[in-house]
Amino acid sequence: MRGLVRWVFRLVGGVVVLALLTAGVAIGWVRYTLTALRTPLPPAAGVAGTSQAAEVPVRISWFNTASQFVPRSALIDTSKDPDPDAWARMSFPVFVIEWADGRILLVDAGMDAPTARRFGVPMERVVGGDAVEPVTDVAAALGPARDRVAGIVFTHLHEDHVQGVESLCRAGAKPIEALVASAQAEHPYYWTRPSLDLLKRSPCLRMKTLPAEPMSELPGFPGVVVIAAAGHTPGTQLVVTHIGSREARPIVLSGDVVNNHDGIEQNLPKPWLYRLLVVPEDERRLGEVRQYLRELEQQFGVTVLVSHDQAYLEASTVPRWPLPGA
Repeated sequence: MRGLVRWVFRLVGGVVVLALLTAGVAIGWVRYTLTALRTPLPPAAGVAGTSQAAEVPVRISWFNTASQFVPRSALIDTSKDPDPDAWARMSFPVFVIEWADGRILLVDAGMDAPTARRFGVPMERVVGGDAVEPVTDVAAALGPARDRVAGIVFTHLHEDHVQGVESLCRAGAKPIEALVASAQAEHPYYWTRPSLDLLKRSPCLRMKTLPAEPMSELPGFPGVVVIAAAGHTPGTQLVVTHIGSREARPIVLSGDVVNNHDGIEQNLPKPWLYRLLVVPEDERRLGEVRQYLRELEQQFGVTVLVSHDQAYLEASTVPRWPLPGA
């Protein structure tokens, strides 16, 4: 009997060690991939200057698919946070960019209600956040305007930015061009592969891979460019658009480069355990991108919108998309 017990303990110990080694290799590979994907950031002055496009969008707006009230310590490294005991409301938005002819480009797709509730459970159980509050899904929010959606682009391929496309397809949306960064398509890993697979099998989407360039225009959507940021996931990108005129200061959608706008203003990283193990990040690169975004804001008057900072979105000059019944 003692020999059997020892054998079981050795087996369990071996399984644990193997799991830890596997996890370590996976995390190391993600970090290596992120480092290899660093590309030069385009000069801030050029990004903030006049658009070279023949036309630019006429409007940008946003709506929330869900929100969650969490401690700031879940968003910002508490060792550097000047207000570590405060709470913040995370948003899970979709951005709607429109042209004069009615075309719509979506940036990210949020989540539907069941996915949002499931997605928020770790924040509830691990950091003591409130339960997620679903608001709407992208198809319901757009209503008849979903027939004007010609394309969708993603700041990155985490579930909370992608899963909402399912609601569009369920609602019978017309074919939509899904513009995917080359690094998003070619370097998926355990947190982004399910979203990439979802895009590939979605019946209402036609996937198109963007060129592997530090900055590139979105074909068919003049006045919108994407900048390869990396750092957070392979293929994380900044979406930049001029609104109303070629001379207008652009708006930059930063995705999850930071999870709170204070990360840009005060150059604050995410919690160390999060960026080390939960979502392995290239901290050096994200530090560069945070400073880059701060330069765009403070020196050139560019508006930078952080996906998960609901208070900052609400305080911005960018209006909400009019939800049905609101």
